[in-house]
Amino acid sequence: MSGVTEFFGAALLVTLWAYRFFRLHPAVALLLLIAVYACCYLLFTKSSWFRPLFSAAVVLGWAALAYWLSKAVGHVSDATAWVFAMLAFLVSILLYKDFFEFKRYK
Repeated sequence: MSGVTEFFGAALLVTLWAYRFFRLHPAVALLLLIAVYACCYLLFTKSSWFRPLFSAAVVLGWAALAYWLSKAVGHVSDATAWVFAMLAFLVSILLYKDFFEFKRYK
């Protein structure tokens, strides 16, 4: 999985939230989109604590998106939606396993 999609998604969510609630001018919102994207990229590549936190948030975000999309498709039971969420979680955690450092603490 490429980080570019997730960086753009995070920047787009922040920008849309700011545009809607703070009623920003579209040009300011575009600059905010670029700034948030750059911050995500720089923090992801330079910070040792941001990478696992961002990766965990994205993994949970993919699972939530799969849950909501499966509920939006039609009359799907809760169990089916949770199965789709768990599948999305497992696939994304496998694709992001290189970004997590599991250390054994004594």
